[in-house]
Amino acid sequence: MKAFQMLLTAAAAASVSLVLDASAQNRGDRFRAHGPPDTEDASVVDANTPPGRRFLEALTGFDSLTNGYLDQGPDFDALEEDAVVPFRSFNDDRFIFEEVERRADGLGPVYNAQSCRECHQNVATGGASQVAEHRTGRLEGGVFFESLGGSLIHSRATDPRIVERVSPADKVRTFRISTNTLGDGFIEAIPNTAILAVAAAVSRLGALLQLGFGLLGDRFGAARVLVLALLAQAIVALGYITARQLGTFYTVAALFGFTYAGVMPLFAVIARENFPLRMMGTVIGGTTMASSLGMALGPVVGGLIYDTTSTYTWLFIGAFALGIGAFLSALAFTRLPRRQAMAAAA
Repeated sequence: MKAFQMLLTAAAAASVSLVLDASAQNRGDRFRAHGPPDTEDASVVDANTPPGRRFLEALTGFDSLTNGYLDQGPDFDALEEDAVVPFRSFNDDRFIFEEVERRADGLGPVYNAQSCRECHQNVATGGASQVAEHRTGRLEGGVFFESLGGSLIHSRATDPRIVERVSPADKVRTFRISTNTLGDGFIEAIPNTAILAVAAAVSRLGALLQLGFGLLGDRFGAARVLVLALLAQAIVALGYITARQLGTFYTVAALFGFTYAGVMPLFAVIARENFPLRMMGTVIGGTTMASSLGMALGPVVGGLIYDTTSTYTWLFIGAFALGIGAFLSALAFTRLPRRQAMAAAA
């Protein structure tokens, strides 16, 4: 009997080990970083610059000039195919990107264009395109499956008899503009230490803001400070509509973050001042659930609004309306009979 129990325990342990190993090898884990990031070569940044400032805004412009990550290279107009060296410079890679392929080069049997440039040349090589690519698939049990040869349908072929055709079973069909490639990978030029330093600085700033709003709540009353902060947050949300310059956008984002971080510690004070102690677990749990649900639904609803209207304007107008609703709800707590509530809590 004892041997049987030991065997059963070993089998259960082996099953758990297999399950854990399988979960560790799923697709998400293969692409997810584990542990601290690797320390990168410090020579990519100026060692004399404070860690939080060791990065630059990505250089942009439709001018066929490098952003500095690669050398510009030899004169593009003077380049010839035999002299091109892949990955040597921006101009070398641009030459390859614009090169027209033929059957002798391996083109086919199905394809969409004879050059990468054909789908990425608006308004400069590497940009977006007016060319729409056809993608198809099907839904089975709510899960999307690509077409047999992949979701991208090739519109051309080296022989008319082998042009790709969409299966009648693939009911999901859409056209998508070829995406912009300019600037892709620039984030890789920023060392991990700089990204971590920025994240740490933001965390410290958020802690200071929460402490500051907490002090203001103690001085002037948590309900009054919360009401004003929510009203300011609602108004600032409209600022995103008028932000057309990068500096303006950063200013609006900073103000919005300032009010957002500041109101968080005040909710606990509002709960303590207006609800009996015996209900505190329910109240705190309910507010945490509601805020988590709102943060989960916000990106989805915002994406649906943009997909429907093709503009972010209504998204920010909706955020303003919700902010006003939160302001009015919080305003009600400033009018509650505090002494009666505190007596009930006792």
